[in-house]
Amino acid sequence: MLNLAENAGFDALLTTDKNIPYQQKMPGRNLAIIILRAVNNRAGTLILLLPQSETILLSLESGYVYRVEVPASE
Repeated sequence: MLNLAENAGFDALLTTDKNIPYQQKMPGRNLAIIILRAVNNRAGTLILLLPQSETILLSLESGYVYRVEVPASE
């Protein structure tokens, strides 16, 4: 999937799969991964992560894995 995303010109892959960093080697990749961490994967919950995700997307570096979590006060 990462190869397809890279070949299609994507800069980042957003996922809820917290195991990707242990399954994929990221150094040298031409995209970044943003892992969305929440208590569940419902749209209403994940939407809370969009502001943080947008900030990361504006300054991400290829080959890195970023984690975005729901703030503790939510």
